[in-house]
Amino acid sequence: MARFLFQGSYSAEGVKGVLKDGGTGRLRAIESAIKSMGGGKVEAVYFAFGDTDIYVTVDGLSNEEALTFPMGVGASGALSSVKTTVLMTPEEVDAAAKKTLSYRAPGRCPFRVPDRWLTFDCFGTMIDWGHGIRTTGELLFPGRGDAFLDAYIALEAEVEEGPFKRYRAVLAETTRRAAKHLDLDLKPDDSTALVSTIPYWPPFADVGPALAQLRREGWKFALLTNCDRDLIAQTQRRLPASFDAVVTAEDVSAYKPNPAHFKLFQSTFGSSADAWIHVAQSYFHDIRPTHELRIPRVWVNRQGEKEDPSLADAVIRALPELPEAVGRLGKVG
Repeated sequence: MARFLFQGSYSAEGVKGVLKDGGTGRLRAIESAIKSMGGGKVEAVYFAFGDTDIYVTVDGLSNEEALTFPMGVGASGALSSVKTTVLMTPEEVDAAAKKTLSYRAPGRCPFRVPDRWLTFDCFGTMIDWGHGIRTTGELLFPGRGDAFLDAYIALEAEVEEGPFKRYRAVLAETTRRAAKHLDLDLKPDDSTALVSTIPYWPPFADVGPALAQLRREGWKFALLTNCDRDLIAQTQRRLPASFDAVVTAEDVSAYKPNPAHFKLFQSTFGSSADAWIHVAQSYFHDIRPTHELRIPRVWVNRQGEKEDPSLADAVIRALPELPEAVGRLGKVG
């Protein structure tokens, strides 16, 4: 037995009946009809404005009785339409929520496809960040491109400290400080040179083949980058792979190694993923914070740095080694 809600709209003849009998008269008629079926109890009857004229809730009906009632009322001509709804108690919903269901949607695979994520730092890992800064420095200060790159790397994290500023402002301020440190003459308009050239910085040649293989193996890709939304959008045109999600410094108002990028990704995608592995070249910006957060991580040590390799779950020299490293770390189940 169950509880049902019946909704009806009166026909012209039905409206005349209501005017003649009144609301209480129709209530008695409904109670009599329910009683005549041998079971059920009328809990409430309401008349209403709008498309639906009357609402009736009845408890204790069988499915057959719940069908008989609207059919009989509808056949009388009193109602132009009748709608029947099964009602459930909160306790019944609780019980239903505890049950499990195995269901395959039409056209879908008969098994669950694992949700596996690879997150990447962009600059230095996939985009040749050093080449981009060095060549821009060479354009500004002929013969000093290498020195400009070294000075820029030493100063950028310092500029990123304090109140949040967009990455284009970081690029410009670090350029000014690097030029001052090297005692180079920087024209005011040239402080934004890196902002202008960043969309043209090239990807490493090994990015395309490695990501193509990993995509074939079913991995989703995301960028977690210390960059602005518009600058990374321009950079993505150079990358030989598409990305399913992007988290920028602008999104979290912070720069790695602050953990905000990782925490936002965790709350949005990571908590439901079967596997999540972070891939990055920067030991300072990425490997240390992911170690502290216990996120599986692959260090792409392109520069042959001498930092402690034990903080990474895998260390590779270039991306051709990445599919094998991911295969070891990312087995589901």
